[in-house]
Amino acid sequence: MSIAGIWLDAMQTTVLYVEGQGASFNFRAEYLGSTISQGLVQRGHDGSYVAQGQGINGPVKAKWWLSGPDVLMWQNQFLVDGGVLDNFLGSFVPGMNAMQPVMSFNRQAPARVVAPLREVSTLEDLEQLEAEEAAERAASQSSARDQTRSAKKKQKALPDRTPKVTSKPDDDPIDELRKLIGMSAVKEQVEQLDAWAWRQQELKSHAVDVNTPSLHMVFSGGPGTGKTTVARIIGRILSKHELLEHGRVREVGRPDLVAEYVGQTGPKTEKLIEESLGGVLFIDEAYALSEPGGGRSLGDYGAEALAVLIAGMENHRHELCVIVAGYSEEMERFMDVNAGMASRISRRIRFPDFTEKELLEVFKAMAASDGLHLDPQILTNFIPYIRRAKAATKARQWGNARTVRNIFERGIEQQSLRLRKAKKKPTRDQLLRLEVVDFPFFESGEIVV
Repeated sequence: MSIAGIWLDAMQTTVLYVEGQGASFNFRAEYLGSTISQGLVQRGHDGSYVAQGQGINGPVKAKWWLSGPDVLMWQNQFLVDGGVLDNFLGSFVPGMNAMQPVMSFNRQAPARVVAPLREVSTLEDLEQLEAEEAAERAASQSSARDQTRSAKKKQKALPDRTPKVTSKPDDDPIDELRKLIGMSAVKEQVEQLDAWAWRQQELKSHAVDVNTPSLHMVFSGGPGTGKTTVARIIGRILSKHELLEHGRVREVGRPDLVAEYVGQTGPKTEKLIEESLGGVLFIDEAYALSEPGGGRSLGDYGAEALAVLIAGMENHRHELCVIVAGYSEEMERFMDVNAGMASRISRRIRFPDFTEKELLEVFKAMAASDGLHLDPQILTNFIPYIRRAKAATKARQWGNARTVRNIFERGIEQQSLRLRKAKKKPTRDQLLRLEVVDFPFFESGEIVV
């Protein structure tokens, strides 16, 4: 007997192989090309086939039996630390020389075929099938959630949609944007977004039915170039013009979407999307979801997270802004190989590195924010030090404004140590003044990044 098939439960898609002849067979279950369980199948006294082996979560035990000439039924019992983790009922309907249907395992009732027979002969076929199924499940669950939210909204009185009066000029996110140092091209794109969002709101005020496109974006650039800061401003802009409910930014990375074990990634990503509705979901180093191995290694479920994320971006395009961010080259490749993601992106904003003069302005702004006065010699030595530090630092380690923040904080620490060693109560002026001696690395050659 030699069969191959795919079974699908609410959490995972797996290929099962049973090979051998006579009364004893070997079985192997694979997820995206990696073995997740394997063992031996033997004929039982009741005519069943009993499989026992080892899986990634512990011992596996399954019981199979023939229920007819064309159907192989089985009941799986997964054991972990001696206890039953779950039970499944399922069936295979054979093809010509192999069993290759998609099956549904229902924990409450016997299984039924939920899709027409579909040949799966390569790993690429399996990955495509998995992505489609994950997207369909996400769409189905999102639709159900939308219906629930819609029903709840109908039960409540309509909220007051009167535009809120801005009490202070500083409350305007565009004012905050303009105060940022450098980033002229970024500011121009964000102001265009603000104008577009304002127009959308004005059209609604005149009872004009508008078709709002997706709000999703790509931010590309190195660390410390202002991506997170601008994402928060954009959240406030979209909230101000009532395109998002609250506009709060949730910053996440690959570990927040991808789980460690089979079956956990989809629900984890869906929950994150649900919790981010009404605001901005900012995914830093998003390209990490597309691993070089294409999702073939055990424990690499980035492809599944991407499938669910793309479905969520489509289903919630009017109530969620997803911003995928990272280094420019990696983000370009990421968008090139993920057409589904690229087609849902409305804006791409590139964040260039700060110039030396801009970094000096950032340093001065940090000091002013803390009410500190600077020894003029600090400003004289700053740009030459920045120039040496950047030349001595690998491109991927250079942090732009983040590096300036580290330099500034090191100066504060050195000042604290200097004043403490003086063993005299410092005056207010001494506490609020940084001296060039508080930055010894300007002369020592030490690189602060």
